[in-house]
Amino acid sequence: MFNSYIPKNEPGIVKNSGLFFYESSELAKSIYNYIYWGGQYTVTYPYCVKRDYMNSFIAFIIMEGELFFDYLGKQFSAKKGELVFLDCKEKNHYYAKDTATFQFIHFSGSSIQSYYDTLYKLHGPKHTSAIAEKIMHTLYSLIQYQEKDQDFSISMEIHRLFGELIEQAKDKQSFRYSPTARIPTEIQQAIEYIHHSYSQTIVVNDLAKLANLSTYHFSRQFKKFTGKSPYNYLQTYRLIQAKNLLVSTNLSVEAISEQCGFNNSSHFIKFFSKSTDGITPKKFRALKL
Repeated sequence: MFNSYIPKNEPGIVKNSGLFFYESSELAKSIYNYIYWGGQYTVTYPYCVKRDYMNSFIAFIIMEGELFFDYLGKQFSAKKGELVFLDCKEKNHYYAKDTATFQFIHFSGSSIQSYYDTLYKLHGPKHTSAIAEKIMHTLYSLIQYQEKDQDFSISMEIHRLFGELIEQAKDKQSFRYSPTARIPTEIQQAIEYIHHSYSQTIVVNDLAKLANLSTYHFSRQFKKFTGKSPYNYLQTYRLIQAKNLLVSTNLSVEAISEQCGFNNSSHFIKFFSKSTDGITPKKFRALKL
């Protein structure tokens, strides 16, 4: 079906580490998210792909180097650890100026358009997430080894991929702006202090002093412009950092708890479980994320 979209000769490919086609069941195509094909390339100049239209979506994870994109009137690049999502029904162009390595998947599904549109409106086509990066590698492994009856697993991983990025984008958006106005300098200073010092003990009174406001007025202003109380904002930010450490390092739960500023590991586990519908940090790490 899609062979006509794959160039027979692609100049600039230094190494093709695998191009894997996946044949989803008719059931999967009717109700699940599913993958057409994926691969891993190492490329250099003059590698270039231009497409006017293809009825699928594509996701990239850059593993080394930098890949360049021209999409929806915008030009940008993605470097190691960054993910890019494109709707291939729109004109798209991606290319290399120097050596780069990346994995990619072409995929679709009944809910993908809504997922994609939501994610793009929140944060555009480019993202960074240690959890999402690991999910991309999992999806690549699933189509690489093609074990029996894995349509549902693939669908769930794609669902988890978009869910993680959408939730992260929502948090970042609430961290930056209010619905009606730009965040005042004194509130922005408090936010930046939290981002740099979340591993330390932080109390609202100290943040209010930093903003040169009374505790009461500071708390009201902070919630007005972020949508969260100072305490909830701090704990949410700590939780995001903890999740990234759980999937990107081998640090113990106790070490992550301390590094992210929680009072003790028991409090961290309780807060984490409450925030993830009962999933403990150890179970979260053990999931196929």
